[in-house]
Amino acid sequence: LQSVLVLGNDMHTGNHAIDCARELSSRLHCPVKSALVRHMAYDYYTDYLHPGRDNTSRVDEQRRLTQTAEHVFAVGPLLERVARDCVKNASKPPTIHRLIPGAASIIPMQEHSRPMLGCFIGGRLDADNDRLKNGRLAIHALNEAYIRARVMPLHQQGRWRDRGILFYVGVSISEERALVSEVRAKCGDRFELHPRPYLNDQAALFALLKTCDFALMPSWHEGFGMSGWEALCAGVPLVCSGQSGLMELLDELWSAQLQLNRECVEYVELTGNNDGDEPSPEDTQRLCVAIQKLVNRLPNAKSHAITLANYLQKCFSWRQCAR
Repeated sequence: LQSVLVLGNDMHTGNHAIDCARELSSRLHCPVKSALVRHMAYDYYTDYLHPGRDNTSRVDEQRRLTQTAEHVFAVGPLLERVARDCVKNASKPPTIHRLIPGAASIIPMQEHSRPMLGCFIGGRLDADNDRLKNGRLAIHALNEAYIRARVMPLHQQGRWRDRGILFYVGVSISEERALVSEVRAKCGDRFELHPRPYLNDQAALFALLKTCDFALMPSWHEGFGMSGWEALCAGVPLVCSGQSGLMELLDELWSAQLQLNRECVEYVELTGNNDGDEPSPEDTQRLCVAIQKLVNRLPNAKSHAITLANYLQKCFSWRQCAR
């Protein structure tokens, strides 16, 4: 062996990687380094997600692991900034590397033949994570967008005229039935909710995703935002949280690559001012407006989304990520 790198996954196996590297260093006659993949930032969101809970130990442990590892691979520009800030006063700071996930290899659909709108939202959409992922907010905002469009005369309603579909991927099976009943009672004449548990079958997930007209990632915070990244890799226009590593990366790409057009993405900033289980009127309004803007320019947005998907698949592969 010439050298060994022991890689851990953030808080899940990061400590094991660091301990293993130390042990191997005493046994092997070659350099052994510890490394950590940083894919979340607890101090950015854990107090918001779990109000009233003492989250100090979790935040401190993540900081300790980041400062102790010899290499840190931060997923996306936001987490790269977080990692650099975390280690700036460390006695022996690790080397920080930016890691961009490989683009999913998906052949985008050029156009959709169905008259109704198809919308996609995916991720941890169970009740415990709703304050962060905003699945219920997506339902409320989409419903409000339909209400506003249906005020117009029929011939001016366009794609809003027909009952749409919201594919809701990542809800727990135990919550599906109640959620469907609630949405059908409130929004049934505007769109149908098609809930799915988390799909381990990536091919099936991508096959569903690319049939949609647009996708939503309205999270209060995302370290990176894989669900939005996969939507863009599929050539699907996106409403994207401004508080995400993905939005930072897109801003960098748009600034550097003049051939890429911003019209395939509409970003939204959310207050997260939830009242119990209900999203705030302010956030419902903000996300509704973002959805309306994107849908109103869907043909152009779709064209530019396909251009962006081709660029991402060309420039970001898992092979390049591994290198």
